[in-house]
Amino acid sequence: MDACNSGLRSFNREVATTAIGIANEHQLTKVVELGAGRGPVTNELVKHDETRGMRLLACDLVPNVGEYRKLEANYPDRVFPIYSPVDLTRPQKSLNDAVLVLAGVMHHVPFELRRAVIGSLSETNSQVAIFEPLLRTRLSMFMAVLSLQSLHS
Repeated sequence: MDACNSGLRSFNREVATTAIGIANEHQLTKVVELGAGRGPVTNELVKHDETRGMRLLACDLVPNVGEYRKLEANYPDRVFPIYSPVDLTRPQKSLNDAVLVLAGVMHHVPFELRRAVIGSLSETNSQVAIFEPLLRTRLSMFMAVLSLQSLHS
């Protein structure tokens, strides 16, 4: 998914640019990538000069410790991963005063938990931005067919 959204498409770059715009508009200095996986949006955020002086956090229910350590080592003044599991169904103090970015996450949340996730996020004083990398194009339909084939392999 990282290869598609960062390489073939500009999804992660667009999410990062939008998150920076939201942070600037609301005078926030913290951007949190929720359900970050390998941290593709955080990887894009650190490429922007506008994030100097910001705190960039990556977190997940199952943190990718290896990738988070690399990000933190490469950008110790900007990237501050959360290494403990972050359960989005419960309010988290670490998610206050920030731009909360969910990029390609909500379709992974079981339908019965979505209300709890939205409820806990709404209890923060943060700006929440939800992005899904869905386009109906020939390329996306082709990639969907390939992914279905890989499930059966």
